[in-house]
Amino acid sequence: MAHFHFVHLVFIRFVKKKEEFYLILLKILLKVENHDREIERLHRIHDNDRSGDLIKLEAKLKNNEKIISHQNAQVNKKYFLFILIKYYSLFK
Repeated sequence: MAHFHFVHLVFIRFVKKKEEFYLILLKILLKVENHDREIERLHRIHDNDRSGDLIKLEAKLKNNEKIISHQNAQVNKKYFLFILIKYYSLFK
């Protein structure tokens, strides 16, 4: 029984570290994606010499996409925690 408890503790630590790593990786990927989008946007503005209204709309769209992406990350985190709790409850 003690061996099972030890393995269970190691598993919990692993899951926590995996979650931390996942969040760090997600933040880095979002930063890279935002950086790439901004570069593309600036290239399009430079190439097309677009109006200010269109640039404002695009900035709003970008902000909305960022909010949606953040909310999706929160949902994924909550789902992961839900699965972890379900798994943990199986061994009680």
